[in-house]
Amino acid sequence: MNIQTNVTSTPAAVRARPRPVSVGTVRRKNRTAYLFLAPYLVIFSLFLLLPALAGFVISFTHWQILGDPQWAGLDNFSAIFHDSLFWQAFRNTLSFTGLTVPVLVAGGLGLAVLLNMRLRGRVIARTVIFIPYAIMVIVVGVLWRWIYDQNFGLLNYYLGVLIPSLRNTPWLTSIHNALPAVAITTIWWQIGTNTIIYLAGLQEIPQELYEAARVDGANALQQFRYITLPGLYLMHIFVIPMSVISSMRVFGQVVVMTNGGPIGVTYTLVQHLYNRGWINQFMGEASAVGVFLFAVTLIFTLFQMRYFRAI
Repeated sequence: MNIQTNVTSTPAAVRARPRPVSVGTVRRKNRTAYLFLAPYLVIFSLFLLLPALAGFVISFTHWQILGDPQWAGLDNFSAIFHDSLFWQAFRNTLSFTGLTVPVLVAGGLGLAVLLNMRLRGRVIARTVIFIPYAIMVIVVGVLWRWIYDQNFGLLNYYLGVLIPSLRNTPWLTSIHNALPAVAITTIWWQIGTNTIIYLAGLQEIPQELYEAARVDGANALQQFRYITLPGLYLMHIFVIPMSVISSMRVFGQVVVMTNGGPIGVTYTLVQHLYNRGWINQFMGEASAVGVFLFAVTLIFTLFQMRYFRAI
């Protein structure tokens, strides 16, 4: 009887084996994948990759848009490194990054943990938090410039109700308040993106891990430290460098809200690049600023990935 059972079960076992995939099938699937990727790759190449390569080449030339570029070697880099306005813009950009990135990362994570709880109205809350990022940067700048207005802004009005001495606080015209005010605007605008990314990561962590931790007596803080943070490892690798890159490239809200003032305290690297390139038409120096900004963000990204052992 045992022999008969083994014999009758053998064909079923053979039929259950996965059939080998032919090389032709793999190639057809690859062609289909590349076909769907083609529109994005074309747009990426035309509007991102090629301009970036062109900017790298232009950074070694003297070119004022009209006429032919003239080879300049490292003259443009020497010029920007001896320009005090460039270093002021760089310091302002670093200060702005230091103000925004910790809040964007930690705040985005905190909101994600809160919205991942089983609370009433959490779907509406997720939508409300993400909506600001869908607003154009010009609209964001105009909206918050009105909120910060010294005379009739909403912020000063409600602050004046609570603390009358703060009724006429100069938010965008004060050398002490302007950069933090722009940073607050940026955090309000961008924190929803990090929240959604972290929320997606939280939903991928198996709930069995939390149940086992509670059985072992772990409190909420211990669960967050030993389960949540390690479980969001890949999210950290993406969110942190993207937040830094976004803050280093700040431009639109600064131009709309302060235009680099007062006295240059909100003047940033990208605004300096814009002024040198499109206002003064020194395209070589502007491209050199862009290459410098790319190098700084690349070094930070590599350092961060090395810290998380992603490379």
